Amino acid sequence: MQLALGMALGCGLMYFFDPQQGNRRRKMAWDRGRAMLRRGWRAADSRRRKVVSDLQGKRQALMHSQATEDGQRMVEDVATRVPIRGSGG
Repeated sequence: MQLALGMALGCGLMYFFDPQQGNRRRKMAWDRGRAMLRRGWRAADSRRRKVVSDLQGKRQALMHSQATEDGQRMVEDVATRVPIRGSGG
């Protein structure tokens, strides 16, 4: 097991520290790693913005809803101006 691990480590070092191509390979690995992190952060930020937007929309809908006699709330659909029955109390 240790022999295989040592061989793999040696091959990796030879690959990255090759006198002819090593510098290019190191820079490509660095750039790819940074790009992966950047895409991950962007995807996480996009998800965060969607969740915040959805929560703000639900908050606004609840703030502008009206209670009826049976305890349910009427939420008005702004696009069609037709009341929509929603559950909630």
